[in-house]
Amino acid sequence: MAYKRKLSCYGLIAVQLVLCMSAARAGVALRRPIAAGPMYPADPAALVASMDRLFDEADPPAPLPGRLVACIVPHDPYGLSGRVAAAAFKEIHPGEFDKVLVLGVCHKNIIEGCSVASVRAYLTPLGPVPMAGRKLERLCRSPLIRARGLRYKPNSFLRSEARMPLHEIEYSIEVVLPFLQRKLGRFSLLPILVGDLNQSVSGKGGFGESTVNKNRANVALRAMGETIRPVIDDRTLIVVSTNLTHYGNAFSFRPRAMSGDVMGAIEALDKEAIRLILAKDESGFAAYLKRTGNPICGATALKLLFELLPATARGQLLDYDTSAGKLKGVLKEDTVVQSISYGAINFYVPPVASAPPRTGPTPTLTQEALDAWETGRAERKAAESRRPKAFTLRLVGKHEGKTPAGDVWISQGEKPPSITSPEPTAEDAAGDTSSPPRTTESRPTTIRIKGGKTTVLPGGQAPSSGQEKAHE
Repeated sequence: MAYKRKLSCYGLIAVQLVLCMSAARAGVALRRPIAAGPMYPADPAALVASMDRLFDEADPPAPLPGRLVACIVPHDPYGLSGRVAAAAFKEIHPGEFDKVLVLGVCHKNIIEGCSVASVRAYLTPLGPVPMAGRKLERLCRSPLIRARGLRYKPNSFLRSEARMPLHEIEYSIEVVLPFLQRKLGRFSLLPILVGDLNQSVSGKGGFGESTVNKNRANVALRAMGETIRPVIDDRTLIVVSTNLTHYGNAFSFRPRAMSGDVMGAIEALDKEAIRLILAKDESGFAAYLKRTGNPICGATALKLLFELLPATARGQLLDYDTSAGKLKGVLKEDTVVQSISYGAINFYVPPVASAPPRTGPTPTLTQEALDAWETGRAERKAAESRRPKAFTLRLVGKHEGKTPAGDVWISQGEKPPSITSPEPTAEDAAGDTSSPPRTTESRPTTIRIKGGKTTVLPGGQAPSSGQEKAHE
């Protein structure tokens, strides 16, 4: 039964993928902007002017040496978090990246796993951002990522189905796109809403940390990282859209321990979180969330980022701010009652270190070494030439007295010369292995030649009849 349920599940995923991607290819779906107006200017000219002003206001430190691979940016209205987001994107140049992977969060609905909008493009006031279709199809083969179609009008054949909107009302991906459009120009998009990946495998059907070994990283995060990593290359930028500390009744986070110096406590929480993020400390970050209860909206997306970052990536904090004091109603009797924190963090892969210059003499094959090698070779040739080459040919055995033809037995003469190795040269003493070592043999040798093969018998003796038959 379990096998049939799994098979049915995978079948539904395959059908959903085919239907959604077919609809996207047919050009029937565009993800419409919902944050244009409430969170950033809806007029293209006003939007460009607003972003240019934010880029001018942003004053990040000099970036770390190396290649930019990932950005962590906030996703609140531009008047609150725009300067911080601009600090992360300020150094990007047009055409620097071909693809951008945006990991967003779900504010309105809770989903299990991840979700991808089945559309052809995300629309902003600056124009459409095309989806990286083939890459997304590859991602959606994983059961952890579900392709979801968008509905802006009720479908007659699905009116009875109660369906909560997801991508239609989620803004965490959308609000970062105008910055990328302004800086990069044209690029393709890989937008993923990251849902719940933290439930126990042994729990009620969730993904997440294995109870067999709680010290190991989250099972689903590992699987998600292995799924996404193949679509990332040197021309892909990873963007995590998340805010930091959410303080106040609206977020069900107002610990009594923070009742005194609220802003000091908020900054302390943020500093600890930022330190763990910069260190890419996944287990430490998970322990921090459990201990403090800080409702960081993109906590799971940040954990997924840790899985995707190269091991050599180094993080840098570029800007930090809070919403406290910028909105009416967040102060009550000089006490902060609500605040959201924003941080801009970029990650860089250091350049490959070149080999250090040699300090000593460079080992080369000098002319002296060549001359010595030639001298040694000449000595070996001279020694070879001193060996007697005269042999007396006579037939033995069944061929004795016949004309040499066919099988021939060659024996050295009555007084055979000794077959010895030449005197060792300097190269021989140094371990010259250009030829196998020679053995000393003072006895005459009988050689049988047949069909190109040679048989050697000691002492100049002819082979016995048994040997002769064996060699026949």
